[in-house]
Amino acid sequence: MKYYHELSIDGPPLPKSDFEALCHLMPEAVGPSGLRYKLLTHDSNGDEFIQHALNLFNKHSIPRRITADGSCYGYTISRFYEEQDLLQCDLLLLQPTQIQKFTDPLRDEQGRLLLMASNAQDRFTIASIFGGWTVVSDTVRCCLEAGGFIGLRFQEVAVKGEMLPEPFWELSSSITLPKMPHPERFVHRGVAAAEPFQGDYSRVVLISDSPFAKAEIHYRKSDLSLLGLFDVAGTFENYMEPHPALVISQRFYRHCLKHNISLRVTPVRIDPG
Repeated sequence: MKYYHELSIDGPPLPKSDFEALCHLMPEAVGPSGLRYKLLTHDSNGDEFIQHALNLFNKHSIPRRITADGSCYGYTISRFYEEQDLLQCDLLLLQPTQIQKFTDPLRDEQGRLLLMASNAQDRFTIASIFGGWTVVSDTVRCCLEAGGFIGLRFQEVAVKGEMLPEPFWELSSSITLPKMPHPERFVHRGVAAAEPFQGDYSRVVLISDSPFAKAEIHYRKSDLSLLGLFDVAGTFENYMEPHPALVISQRFYRHCLKHNISLRVTPVRIDPG
């Protein structure tokens, strides 16, 4: 796994002498708007320069934000997973792929996702729609059903307009995962800023994992063992979207790789206990 560090600071938050000393250490990162340092590395801690700068900001009690402004420094870390990282994970979080446009309402009177035929002319095999639902072609559905995966469920998508040569299906699961541990890390999207989680699981849940741009989700091994074996399951939380996210097994992921079904996934971490 690689880590992409982005560190930024303008002059005002730091004493002039400290800011000039930082710029002297990394002159190639200095520009008209201040210091902008970027680093791609296998080390989640960055390098000596980043550690020196963070210690300096902490010494002067300068708060962190995603991007620097007149009172804060900016710092984020983005995780970049290599194929070997993904192949070593027992569970993976299914991420959105290409986005397809759907019409309002998103579901018909039977509860089926509603897709305009004109938006399916690309003949996609697997795609996501605005709102995070996953839709697959009939060819992909047949391929996945042949794998005998535990928890796999499909619901036909309603198509509005010109008839298509094959149906499309919403990918979901009949299995619900246990609650994620450490709800104290949960936040909700707010109008101006993230709102702390107050135990309301009906709302969309995000995970705060500063300074990482995106969090990894975790489960306890003992909690998962109560479910038994599964290949597709939905999160208990409305994670990232107003509905459960999908978690897949390594067996499911390798089946898709073997049959050239393109997925975007990130690791799910399983903690002891």
